[in-house]
Amino acid sequence: MSTEDGIAVYDTESAVLKINALHPFVATFSADFQNFEHSLPLELFSMAEILLESELFSLEFSETEINSILDERDQVLRYLAKSSGQRSTLMVAEDLRSARNDQNLLEVEVVAAFNKLGFDAVRIGGAGKPDGTATAHLSGDIHGKARRYIVSLEAKSTTRDGKKIAAQTVSIAGIIRHREDFQCRHAVVVGPDFPTRQMGKSHDKIPALIKEINSDRDKYKGSPDDEKRTITLMKINDLAALVVLAPLKHLGPSRLRELFLKCISPQDVSEWINNILKEKTEKRPYKEILKVIWGEQQATPNARVEYGVLRVKLRDGSPSIKKDNNELKELCRVMANLAPAYVTALENTVELDVNPSKILEAINVAMDQYPTDDHLRKLLARW
Repeated sequence: MSTEDGIAVYDTESAVLKINALHPFVATFSADFQNFEHSLPLELFSMAEILLESELFSLEFSETEINSILDERDQVLRYLAKSSGQRSTLMVAEDLRSARNDQNLLEVEVVAAFNKLGFDAVRIGGAGKPDGTATAHLSGDIHGKARRYIVSLEAKSTTRDGKKIAAQTVSIAGIIRHREDFQCRHAVVVGPDFPTRQMGKSHDKIPALIKEINSDRDKYKGSPDDEKRTITLMKINDLAALVVLAPLKHLGPSRLRELFLKCISPQDVSEWINNILKEKTEKRPYKEILKVIWGEQQATPNARVEYGVLRVKLRDGSPSIKKDNNELKELCRVMANLAPAYVTALENTVELDVNPSKILEAINVAMDQYPTDDHLRKLLARW
């Protein structure tokens, strides 16, 4: 099963209940379900899910209606798992940096960082498996072509500060295997630093680690971007920087794919981040988006607003705002991060609990706590 599947599947022939360990709700609380004694609540909850589906069929709901109900419930569970014990962006960044010398904690914090970046990330771990995966739930393009992708996550800690991860510890062959086994397009290896600096222009002076990654990338030369496979080495401090930059520079899974496609070494990643810092931050149409959502909720009480409906209303409004579903989803998720008590941004829908003016006040208060561009540069330079 994958992160896309539901919590449980019941095999009627074998009478076996299969629980999806990769579902974000299960993965988030996996530490509570490690042994048989503690797993009983999860088993009962999973069986209740199966019985709910069975009951809906017995009440003669259509299959379309049942799928809609179960999908909505599943999205709520995913959202609750992500928002449980929610930390601020700066807290996640600092906790990630503090975990650099603790392998177990680093795996947890890398997954938390990718969740903060808008992915559906879960921790996996164990022999022959990546430390986690991060799924980008992007809708199709204007031609209906899928844009969804998955990233395999690998965390590499050191026992003391100032030490680089050894090339043999990275194990490019193992990362490729994890990436393929879990049907990922991209792989990201996160550690304090890597032996990847090129001291000269000669091919012989290119570090072995980069040669191996280049060899893997060469297999996909000439392929469309959505068919390429990549590996990116990233320093912990740079991942922390991305987490901090995300709300300010409109960084989400759609934009971050550019990083995975272009960047190989930590130096590439640092340069990409520096270029993002230089970009002029576009003013976000929070007010207009909130106004449309609130208007739709007033017109249809107790109903969440679909991103597709939001897109059309904004496009036809005055002024006309042209954003695709993925861009709107990422903007709504940013607002949900800034005002979690008032905005609920799910996979396909968004909902407001209070009027837009109250939410804008909460967003402004939250944004006042974020550093300016100049402060960001100083903060990242210190890291």
